[in-house]
Amino acid sequence: MTQPIPRHPDPGSTGTEALDDVVREHMLLLRRAVHGLGAYRRPEALDRSAVLLLARLEAQGPMTMAELAAAFGLDVSTLQRQIGAAQRAGLVERFRDPAGGQARLHRATDAGRAALEGELAARRAAVAEVTRSWPAPDVAALARLLRRFNEGSEELREQPWPRERPEAPGAAAVPAGTARLRFREMTEVDLDVLAGLLGDPEVMEFYPAPKTRAEVADWIASNRRSYAEHGHGLWIVETHAGAFVGECGLTWQRVDGEPRLEVGYHVAPVLQGRGYATEAAGACRDHARDVLGAPELMAIVHPENTASRRVAEKIGMEVLEEDRTGVDASYLEAIGAEARIVLGMRLA
Repeated sequence: MTQPIPRHPDPGSTGTEALDDVVREHMLLLRRAVHGLGAYRRPEALDRSAVLLLARLEAQGPMTMAELAAAFGLDVSTLQRQIGAAQRAGLVERFRDPAGGQARLHRATDAGRAALEGELAARRAAVAEVTRSWPAPDVAALARLLRRFNEGSEELREQPWPRERPEAPGAAAVPAGTARLRFREMTEVDLDVLAGLLGDPEVMEFYPAPKTRAEVADWIASNRRSYAEHGHGLWIVETHAGAFVGECGLTWQRVDGEPRLEVGYHVAPVLQGRGYATEAAGACRDHARDVLGAPELMAIVHPENTASRRVAEKIGMEVLEEDRTGVDASYLEAIGAEARIVLGMRLA
């Protein structure tokens, strides 16, 4: 008799048990998670290959056979069969490249787009049926975690899916993405990765102490208040595939008793030395100048934190002064310094 996969009592477990939980739930998710529900019972349902083909063409626009094969990691003969079936069903059409390219392009027809929308609407209704008793934040958290999982897989396969990151209503603007990085607001879902970052003794070497998990939760709440009050704060920094890099952003700090806009940055130790901090800080500098209209920008560093100082200098800052009164004397004592170094630059 086939034995069921053992269920661990703690779904929040770590290590091998957590991976076992993910494997089991992913297997069950693939097992017709919403198919067969009342909201999804429809004779005109598209098969999986047609849904993915139409969704990719809608997300990216017209594509050649070679581009589609690379996007899906399929051999051309398999893809030809799938496209042929979609063409016979009137869902996809092939046409000449208007720019003069020799390869034919493929795009969804009006019927294909209508079929895709019908399919997505049915799936949306089925997911709503499953999650009807869930609080809205839980549904949003599930979406974010599924996206992170998919983007991690896509990054390993080097087959990213074209996505747009929707902004929540009223969300503060974030800095424009760079060649390697993008920004987003931090939320409670980020507690684990931020606790790992800000609880790391190496990252927090020039602070009074690594942060506890409770302190990181307060850190997230503080930044979310800053988004609401000021339109900026520290943001999560990640690769375009969704891999966590660190945090970087703009916050108000006191220097000799006066409020000054500062750029701050922390990068995961395993990713340090790759220029990520400079790239992210440069994007925040541009955001402060072009979006916020800030006249100046500061960076406040520990006298011995040469790496942080180099980042500030690389984005155009120079040493301006020492700050001895912007924080309590007990703070300076805790970090073993008589003063903090203030670097800055004019933006306007």
